[in-house]
Amino acid sequence: MAGHVKGAVLRHAEAYVCARRSNEAWSALVDALPEADQKVLGGLVLDGAWYPIGTWNRLLAALCEAPGARPEQLLLDMARFMADRDLNVVFKVLLRMRSAAYIVKRTPLLWKRHYDVGEVEVAEAPDGFRVCLRAPTGIEEGPSRWVCNEGTVGWMTHALELVGVSQPKVAHVACRFDGKPQCEYDVRLKG
Repeated sequence: MAGHVKGAVLRHAEAYVCARRSNEAWSALVDALPEADQKVLGGLVLDGAWYPIGTWNRLLAALCEAPGARPEQLLLDMARFMADRDLNVVFKVLLRMRSAAYIVKRTPLLWKRHYDVGEVEVAEAPDGFRVCLRAPTGIEEGPSRWVCNEGTVGWMTHALELVGVSQPKVAHVACRFDGKPQCEYDVRLKG
């Protein structure tokens, strides 16, 4: 079954590339993608609509696999940028009124705001939380390795910083792309 990503994610990616590089860099990136992806990204992309996850996966791959790209740094920076845009001012105020633990426990709901595929579970651990993601690995079926590695780590880290955690630690300790049944994240609220 094909997975989907919210249009807001695609629009945030466009805003990131245009802000950090240029509008021309965005156009060149889109032009390098398959025709079906060009049609999606060149059309009217609505924040609340669902789009093929394959388009998102190929867009990230094009960004991360470009000559001279430093994918880890790029995706961490992009995830922070997207978290800032995704968590609007009203939501940020509400976040600050809650504990960081409350936010971590709501990770499954936050995931569903972006993807219609995959299941996220959160369990308390002695020194923080264990967040688990089960999702398909096919390019048209689920989020790519880029999403589960640097993307999710960067987004979660920045969301915790926005709540007021001074030095959160989020580590991707198991990956479904490496033969594990699920991705696992070790989340510590104190450095």
